[in-house]
Amino acid sequence: MDKRMTDRAVPILSAALTGTTLMSAFSYVTSQKEGRQFREPELLNKLVRRMPPGVKINKDSIVGWAIHYIVGIVFCTLYDKIWRRLTPIERMLAALPLGTVSGVIGAVIWKYTFKIHPFPPVIRYKNYYLHIILDHVIFCAFAGLAYTIAKKHSAHSAPLNDRKQALEK
Repeated sequence: MDKRMTDRAVPILSAALTGTTLMSAFSYVTSQKEGRQFREPELLNKLVRRMPPGVKINKDSIVGWAIHYIVGIVFCTLYDKIWRRLTPIERMLAALPLGTVSGVIGAVIWKYTFKIHPFPPVIRYKNYYLHIILDHVIFCAFAGLAYTIAKKHSAHSAPLNDRKQALEK
């Protein structure tokens, strides 16, 4: 991987890993506190397990986590196109509107996933969709912070001429 590609990939991956991890932590804590199922990786495992002919995975399988992190990478790859144009402060200010829009998109995707699935889980869907919106605001805030830190770190670890150009961005 060349330097330019690494400079693009590292902030995106840092953002996705941080945002998805903290979003998931929020979902697990909220599920425990509210006594409801908001744990995305477990729901993903349940959806996979219930697909005909039925894949043999348990609720804690890595499959749900892998899907969840891949989706986080997809979201952060899309965010990168916006974040590149923003200052670090603007990135943080964008977390609420960007996270809200992403959450609505996420809720719509979950809604249609449950709708077309032959054996969807029985949960309180409206509560889950509202949770997903808040979840994505948290995702976007922490992903934006990790992205900014990774961009700053890559700018400071570059050779002097590259550093000047990166800091001017």
